[in-house]
Amino acid sequence: MTQRRAFRRIFLPTAWLIIGALIAVSLAKLAFAGGSAASDDDLYPTGEIPAETVFAEKATVENKLSIGGSIKLTESKELNAPVDGVVNWLFRIESVAT
Repeated sequence: MTQRRAFRRIFLPTAWLIIGALIAVSLAKLAFAGGSAASDDDLYPTGEIPAETVFAEKATVENKLSIGGSIKLTESKELNAPVDGVVNWLFRIESVAT
């Protein structure tokens, strides 16, 4: 075999195998052994949810919404249409800042 062919057939697959094995071992260590040994410190999460006590009280529920505004009619206007006919209703919403 030539050097180039030996490099492609032997060295590169072996290098990829070693790199993959190192990644797999690192992930397994992180998954099963944990990331750090300083788990006694309060700054590290424990994964525990603290128990909370909630007291139920009887009360009334109010749902109110007050919006100021006015409704006014505007004058009728002519409307150009591509076909003949009569327009019965035209709705237009106009917001007015107050």
